Amino acid sequence: MGRWLTGIVVLMWALVLVGGAFRPGSAAAGVGPSVGQEAPPLVLPALDGTAVSLDDLQGKAVMLNFWASWCGPCRIEMPELQRLSADLPDGTALLTVNTESSPDIAQRFLTEAGYDLPTVQDASGRAAIDYQVLSLPTTLFISPEGRVTARVSGPLTYSAMLSYLKAAGR
Repeated sequence: MGRWLTGIVVLMWALVLVGGAFRPGSAAAGVGPSVGQEAPPLVLPALDGTAVSLDDLQGKAVMLNFWASWCGPCRIEMPELQRLSADLPDGTALLTVNTESSPDIAQRFLTEAGYDLPTVQDASGRAAIDYQVLSLPTTLFISPEGRVTARVSGPLTYSAMLSYLKAAGR
């Protein structure tokens, strides 16, 4: 019984560390922005329902972060995102993309945890497909000219976020 339980615990931790967020349709899409390519158009509703476009951030280096409240690694990254959001360097922007089916789920999580992040909702999963998000969290860094400068799967530290953002702005 002890080895069986240990096996289950190891499997659960592996799923948490990977994020367990493989999205249907992502791999089949076969397209997505690679480093050096132009970022696809992105227009999604903010949690309050207003439309937000990546074009609104043109001229800034952008950190685009895909996440979900049930994703363990996303939860680990959230305090780092909040710290960055509160202290964004000039000429940069942060936009988080919640991939859950309801903005209420995202809003409840953010409110209960005390996070105040610029968040849009990808309930249909279309943006995740367009950006070829295969696991969560996935973060893309976009230059002021709209080109992808880096793509990272997994949680980032505050210092790594700053480093990627500064590189995107060059």
